[in-house]
Amino acid sequence: HGLKRMTREQLQRGPTSGEAPKPPFTITSGKSDGISEGFQMEDSRGRRYFAKVDPFDHPDLATAADVIGSNFLYAIGYNTPSNEIVYLKSSDLRLSDTARIKRARGGSRKMAWTDVEELIDRVPRYPDGSFRIVASLAVEGQYVGPFKYEGTRPDDPNDITPHEKRRDLRGLYVFNAWIDNTDTRAGNSLDAVVEENGIRFIRHYLIDFGCALG
Repeated sequence: HGLKRMTREQLQRGPTSGEAPKPPFTITSGKSDGISEGFQMEDSRGRRYFAKVDPFDHPDLATAADVIGSNFLYAIGYNTPSNEIVYLKSSDLRLSDTARIKRARGGSRKMAWTDVEELIDRVPRYPDGSFRIVASLAVEGQYVGPFKYEGTRPDDPNDITPHEKRRDLRGLYVFNAWIDNTDTRAGNSLDAVVEENGIRFIRHYLIDFGCALG
């Protein structure tokens, strides 16, 4: 927005392509980290999403913050995933034969439909039985994990400035304070190797804004 003024429509759309996730959705695994419950899924076009739900006692809260936070930081100039609100029913969901979920004591097991039902039982629902998720489109590229807010990446020859001295990350303190994004940490970042015009490089993403806006 600072380099080229964005229109109101562009600000509202954020990083989304305009093609909403299309049901039916196939659950490919259970969500194994973070505070919010959820799962990984693919839509009918084969696009991969990370889905999260709201706490039972606070409907619409975290899902809205995830979308708004992503759009704000994208407009400022950071790379963020496409986060969209989706309303669905259990009939919109399928379970992949290869879906797995992590055990509480370590390891994993095959995911069963009862796992999906138990999750839906813990989600705030509307009178017609539908419920709401935020669907975060998987970013492109080969994932190489999160980045840290100090030091440099030893596997990235382009990363030569200690992160605590980078203006984009020092400025991020101000922007996160502005939207009260209290869960800013290395675990809520993602680096991916991408290729453009025959050049491979690491693109840095900020993810997971469900704790923003109070």
